[in-house]
Amino acid sequence: ALIESVMFFWIFGMDNAWRQLHLGAERRVPRFFYPIMKYVTPLYCLVLFAAWGYQNGWDVLTMKNVAEADRLWVWGTRGLIVALIALFGVLLWKASRRWEPRPASDDQGGPT
Repeated sequence: ALIESVMFFWIFGMDNAWRQLHLGAERRVPRFFYPIMKYVTPLYCLVLFAAWGYQNGWDVLTMKNVAEADRLWVWGTRGLIVALIALFGVLLWKASRRWEPRPASDDQGGPT
């Protein structure tokens, strides 16, 4: 969630994200949520991740409570997750090279 919120709100751009949220929507998201999505959500996810890392992170990474017979499956699952993240990163990079930004409009999409 931390990576997704940082990519969507900071890398893609909060103004672009805000336009995309309202594109084709019947109702607008209240402006109150703009700073919440930009600042509070990533900060909350970062604090949550840091708390997990402090409490359980090292034990999970070193497989402290994993049975010897299951370690191969755990490593395989971790490898699959890393491969999927890499694949999605490459696909996102390729898609971003094709993307051409539309000119900004005040009507937020919809039929003309």
